[in-house]
Amino acid sequence: MMPKLSKIVYRHQLSDMDIRNNFRMYSHSLQKFELHKRHFTWFKAFQGINLPQLTHFSLTDSNQTFITDDIMLFSKAFPNITNLNLSGVSNLENHQLTLILTKLEHIRYLSLLRNTRLTDDIFTQLVNKTKVLEGLEMGGKPDDYQHNISLDGIEILCSLNFTSAIKSLKFEYCSKIGSETIIKLAESCPELRELTVIRNFSEKSARIDDSCIEALA
Repeated sequence: MMPKLSKIVYRHQLSDMDIRNNFRMYSHSLQKFELHKRHFTWFKAFQGINLPQLTHFSLTDSNQTFITDDIMLFSKAFPNITNLNLSGVSNLENHQLTLILTKLEHIRYLSLLRNTRLTDDIFTQLVNKTKVLEGLEMGGKPDDYQHNISLDGIEILCSLNFTSAIKSLKFEYCSKIGSETIIKLAESCPELRELTVIRNFSEKSARIDDSCIEALA
């Protein structure tokens, strides 16, 4: 009888072959996979792997690199991912995320916290590559703010009724997310149920005043 396990979480070092063997062992049941602070070789870990039932993939706080062949292998191994968390992946930039979105067409929830390299341009790719987006998280770090996400990008996100299905949004340590941005989101996201904006007082940021609170009411 094949062993059944629906979720694996790794928060320690392990070999590429260990990852690959776990994928094979639980290939018929695995739905969620999480790696934290882990760097691996894509080819060794994912070659020959095909888990169409896996919907949640999390790779966080890693210096993992992404090249085209890696992303192709990743999307072939997990073609039906709906929840993708790449928070804290320090090497992730716009062009790499664009290719990921192109290959993984079922993404509904995307977490990109603790990343300061992504810019407003990524919102154009989200609109063009993602069919239905229900949740989005973006931001920097308490000591390294995200200065590249602004109202200009949010206006792109809100175009063509793309935000009509969004239920949750989170912006952490984004210096340019202020009242104007929040009002725009409130007006453009009819299904929005949760909006989180986290910042600290040590960094100069866009103003948030009562006008945006009224818009959310």
